[in-house]
Amino acid sequence: MLGMSAFCRRTTLTRDAVRLYVRIGLLHPVVDAGNRYQRFGEQDVERAQLIRAAQSLGYTLKQILAFDARFGGRGLRRTDKLAVLDERLAALDIQLHELRRMRTYLTRKRAWVADGEHGVAPPFSGTQRRGWNDRCG
Repeated sequence: MLGMSAFCRRTTLTRDAVRLYVRIGLLHPVVDAGNRYQRFGEQDVERAQLIRAAQSLGYTLKQILAFDARFGGRGLRRTDKLAVLDERLAALDIQLHELRRMRTYLTRKRAWVADGEHGVAPPFSGTQRRGWNDRCG
């Protein structure tokens, strides 16, 4: 088990961020009865890293909490869990496609700048956009 300082070092979270995650229910440390110190296990480290990864992809804490509540709900059947996961995977596929689209645009824009900005700048609208239901690959 890790104390607050060691947990912050392992996860690169600030104390304030850890306290917030605990307060809103994303982390559940063990609290020592005598001194009220919070202790974090490896599962908490993993969970904190997952939260940070989700935030880096643009997910808000509110969205992370909503997913956590839906997926972690008591009595959720396997088929319901699979549906929740499939929904998240589909959303990530769309996000991945949009990231690739943005990367294509920025690559073209960089090449245009590197070549002296001659001619018309490459338009963003020139990158391929797929519909909501298209598979991204």
